[in-house]
Amino acid sequence: MSGKSGSGKRITKERATRSRKDTLPDPRRRVTSVMGSNHMAVSPLPSRDAPAELDRPTTPMQRVDLLGGRYKLVEQLGQGATGTVWKAVHRDLGKAVAVKIVHADTFERSVGRELFLHEARTASSLDHPNIVAVTDFGIDPHLGAFLVMELLAGETLRTRMKREGRLLLQAAYDVLHQLLDALRFVHGRDVVHCDIKPDNLFLVAPPGEPHRRNHLRIVDFGLASVAGRGAFENGGTPPYLAPERLRGGRPDVASDLYAAGAVLYELCTGRAPFDALPLEEWMNRVGREDPAPPTILVGTAIPAKLSALIVRSLSRDPGKRPRSAEAFLGELRSLMDAAHTRVRLPSRPMSVLPPQLFAGTPFPLAITSELGRVIACNPAFAVAVAVAPSDLPGRHIDELFPAGLITRQFEQVAYGATASASVTLPDRAAVRFARVEEAGAVHIHVMIIK
Repeated sequence: MSGKSGSGKRITKERATRSRKDTLPDPRRRVTSVMGSNHMAVSPLPSRDAPAELDRPTTPMQRVDLLGGRYKLVEQLGQGATGTVWKAVHRDLGKAVAVKIVHADTFERSVGRELFLHEARTASSLDHPNIVAVTDFGIDPHLGAFLVMELLAGETLRTRMKREGRLLLQAAYDVLHQLLDALRFVHGRDVVHCDIKPDNLFLVAPPGEPHRRNHLRIVDFGLASVAGRGAFENGGTPPYLAPERLRGGRPDVASDLYAAGAVLYELCTGRAPFDALPLEEWMNRVGREDPAPPTILVGTAIPAKLSALIVRSLSRDPGKRPRSAEAFLGELRSLMDAAHTRVRLPSRPMSVLPPQLFAGTPFPLAITSELGRVIACNPAFAVAVAVAPSDLPGRHIDELFPAGLITRQFEQVAYGATASASVTLPDRAAVRFARVEEAGAVHIHVMIIK
């Protein structure tokens, strides 16, 4: 187990503390927090010498033919602290779905049949474009409780950020706008997610919009807290867990907004609040100090007012955070309006120039989205950046020029601060950016001038 707070490990409640010698490091143990205490308890994993009833097959394929009598398990997609996610196919419909099977020990210790069914019904009633659809649930006699969800094609926000680093400001606005709108919806139905983090935020391309990669879907709503009676309400993940939760407080709107603020912090800076700290040090610091303002980490790459909003959303005092997801969303929209930032990307590339003129110009020329991804380019541009023309669509401009050299100037153009800007490269060539708007869509012309 990694001892880092940013490793994605979840903290869950143990009712009994253990002796000091039980807290010695052991590679066969997992760390769990004692909510309301000042130390950590360590719960041992099953021993190799455990009784025979614990040494049963753990692979669902070995234990059951059809989950709940109707779902054929195909392959494991992932595993978390409370369950394992599988790709499955409905026996009669032939439709592929995602199935989350709740770990038996978690279900038996924390949930109970009635509470699980109550929360599963609530999750299945959350009909919102930014929330994964829960289509079925049940309790299998062999594998226990399970939730059935739509099978998404895309990647988690965590995967995206590992590959690309911090997102451009437009993308950060876009993702958080969708997240807050979904939280506004669920909080209005007395539901608290309890575990908002990049791993639970899935990015997909909506049907008919292949060029929009940032459509958000929140997953893992099946294990949320409903009206303060959550089965897993003592769970959470550093560094997205609000300080009051560590002191034993119940999850509520304020703790969800803290997690949303932590996600926005990471989107804008490339690192989570108090990232890369040992777990015990993280627990001590998050309860007594606020994280460094994003402007200290990335300077003027983000507006000072956005940095202030992020800091306030991460306040140790829940009362100083935005009072609701709707209020948080309103402040974010004001910042987006000031930056002339749109939420949705265009559904298709726009035809800014006639193809023959675009291809025939001797100047290296490309068209990118507001997020800096190449949509189209002419042969001269491909030669200038030494990349095959077929490999350029979808590439980010930061990959084509010296790292960090052009980001700020590109963002000034993309987000409306200026209509055009240019940057001189080390080889004395220049890159010129110009914003072009057509039918409400914004794209950037990128021209290399030798």
